[in-house]
Amino acid sequence: MSVSPEPPEDEVIYREVLYFYFWIYVALLALLILFAVLIVPAAAKGFTGTAVFSGVVTVFLILVLVNFLRLEFVITEKTVSFGFGVFKKRFPREAVTGCEPYRLTLSNYLGYGIRWGRDGTTDYNTRNGPGVKLLIDGQTRPYVVSLNDPTRVCGILSGGAREPGSRGRA
Repeated sequence: MSVSPEPPEDEVIYREVLYFYFWIYVALLALLILFAVLIVPAAAKGFTGTAVFSGVVTVFLILVLVNFLRLEFVITEKTVSFGFGVFKKRFPREAVTGCEPYRLTLSNYLGYGIRWGRDGTTDYNTRNGPGVKLLIDGQTRPYVVSLNDPTRVCGILSGGAREPGSRGRA
């Protein structure tokens, strides 16, 4: 019995990882500690409902912190992907019909994470500032993603080919 070789892996052309502002992690961690500290005294005093509620909120905050730890944006030879933890989008590169630099503002998205903008976009956002707006074939809403170098990303996507000598960016 022969084993066929695995197909070559899709080579990464561009990769960027972004994190939220430090104060957001501190605020979530403070809430996590507050609710975690409430569990034992509430249970000891017979406040089962408070203990259960605090436990559920603690688990939820842990899941939020772990899942939304970082935003990753990757362009490979064949795909474009972006997202947080389990909430990721992946599209074939040829499905990207438009890319333009975009300025993300708190007034448009009213927060950070995955948001629907007042301008009709879906946002994957870690901060205010630069990003890209991607038009994807078959999608009703454009996607906006926080990025440090939107001009470079749009150049890679519109050129359809690899940048000369690039090996991606971590």
